[in-house]
Amino acid sequence: MRGEEPEKIPSLCPEAQGCRMRGAERKRASAAPGRCLQSAARTGSRSAFAPALFSAAALLFSAAAATAGPCAFARQFQLSWDERSGEGIVLLGLHRCPAPEACQRAKSNALVTQPPLAISARAGGSEIFSVSLPGACTGDACRASNRGGCAGGADYYGAGARGLVRISYPRRGGASVMGRLRAAMARPPADPGGVTVTISDAAGYQAEARFRRCRTGGRQGRVNMMCF
Repeated sequence: MRGEEPEKIPSLCPEAQGCRMRGAERKRASAAPGRCLQSAARTGSRSAFAPALFSAAALLFSAAAATAGPCAFARQFQLSWDERSGEGIVLLGLHRCPAPEACQRAKSNALVTQPPLAISARAGGSEIFSVSLPGACTGDACRASNRGGCAGGADYYGAGARGLVRISYPRRGGASVMGRLRAAMARPPADPGGVTVTISDAAGYQAEARFRRCRTGGRQGRVNMMCF
């Protein structure tokens, strides 16, 4: 009848449900209320899913940060051990290692890694070599410094007679570790099978390189090992 007011259809899309509608959109929603309910349900499910997704991503990042990143190219691990001195000298060359997370915000000439820098080698489940730089070292040769920041720069660790390590950061990304190290150690195994080298710093950075095969030799009182 003309004199009667048409029945008002209650809104199925209140603002509280996150469905903002105007003009023609509200008319269409009144004609097809199910569509708006589905939209609100999708909006609500996304809102509920977002915190769960963020939490899962945070857990995944934490797990990744706690795991040593692999170096794609383990180039050189050469060990020379002398029985008289009880020391081993290691020549190390690792490439395409992960760059520290701090690299993204590093300033020019500021250390990317944080001392002390620890380098260890394991064979057959046992540690055969370990050194920390600069460690308990004094003098001008004992230092931890940076030149050039991160991209295109390098960290330098010196410990006098105990060696020198350079961690360079190519502009294409990643990191390379080169060093000559000396430390007291026991006689290395005659057949190590393989060697795993781990590098870590005080800020939680870790890189790991695996050498699958090693060859040993040498004369009495000396052991030479080369891994590749």
